[in-house]
Amino acid sequence: MRVAIHPNMRKMLLSYSSHRDIDILKYNGIDFIILDVNSNSFWQDVKTCDRFIFRWNQYDYPSQIAKNILPIIEKDLGIKCFPSVNCCWAYDNKIREYYLLTQYGFPTPECWIFYDKLKALKFIQTADYPLIFKLKGGAGARSVLKLKNKHEGEKLVRLMFGRGVSNKLNLPGTFRRDIKDRGIVSVLRKRGGEIKNRLKEGQAYFDRDWQINKNYALFQEFLPDNLYDTRVVTIGNRAFAFQRLNRPKDFRASGSLQASFEPEKIDKQFIQIAFAISQKLGFETMAYDFLYDRNKNPVVVEFSYAFGADKGSKISLCPGYWDASLNWYPGHWEPEYLQMMDFLEWEDLKKPTSVKNPPKPALVAFL
Repeated sequence: MRVAIHPNMRKMLLSYSSHRDIDILKYNGIDFIILDVNSNSFWQDVKTCDRFIFRWNQYDYPSQIAKNILPIIEKDLGIKCFPSVNCCWAYDNKIREYYLLTQYGFPTPECWIFYDKLKALKFIQTADYPLIFKLKGGAGARSVLKLKNKHEGEKLVRLMFGRGVSNKLNLPGTFRRDIKDRGIVSVLRKRGGEIKNRLKEGQAYFDRDWQINKNYALFQEFLPDNLYDTRVVTIGNRAFAFQRLNRPKDFRASGSLQASFEPEKIDKQFIQIAFAISQKLGFETMAYDFLYDRNKNPVVVEFSYAFGADKGSKISLCPGYWDASLNWYPGHWEPEYLQMMDFLEWEDLKKPTSVKNPPKPALVAFL
């Protein structure tokens, strides 16, 4: 077996998860190559492989590449890909996610999506407030706003059907919100580092987001009394879950940097719904974010095939997982290892000794 891995970071570097994939392949003596689509021999080289891995993220540069090459590699060349096209079709697109879930009757918050300015403005006049506005893409709740009244809604509608907004520049007020959440020193240090890297690299690779969001508006009902959301991650017949706590005096949990990993606090309805979606839609792996609606029923707010951070995923801190029958299996697992086991169809895949099991925390703050 030969596995191809495509770079997924600026300057065609590899992310943390891709490095973990390589560690696992090396440890098990599996042949692999790093393939860059910019190479003149890319299409000849990829045909020599049995598997293709491209852990692309939400930024415009890798997203553009993935959408251009994955369908051909998987469907036309017949090479198994991770993620599969089916799994990542709706990735980082909340409109696609909502359309897909509702067609199969899975529970979601009520959403209103417009591609017409006048109809969006008319909706704003009679909508119930507070109301959630979102860009279709983005992570960490940076592209999510809570609107207090129709005047705020009108401003955003005119923006979206006017010059639009990019994820790079973010929505109005985002910079002030970042200062409130993380402190001015942390925000300025991050901005300074970005400017330094841009001057150093001087290439488009750093310009992660260049596409403009415009000519649509996405609104979602506000669901009060949710002090946390619950993230459920399915990997094959396994489900990991933990609670993400809201920011202080805020309605948002995504990006709050605080989480609780106590399995007894997890609502099993979330687990069952996550398995049902993954099985129905054929997702080999997926992260789902759940809230309760006004009647305390579970709803799926969004989902994503990609999860984790620069130093790994929080699910490795979960003290175990459930199977589809809700049987519990204690222990700690790295998602890349389980994903690779399923992807390679290699039940005896060995786990690198370099992977250390973390302690079992009740509450962990991520800095």
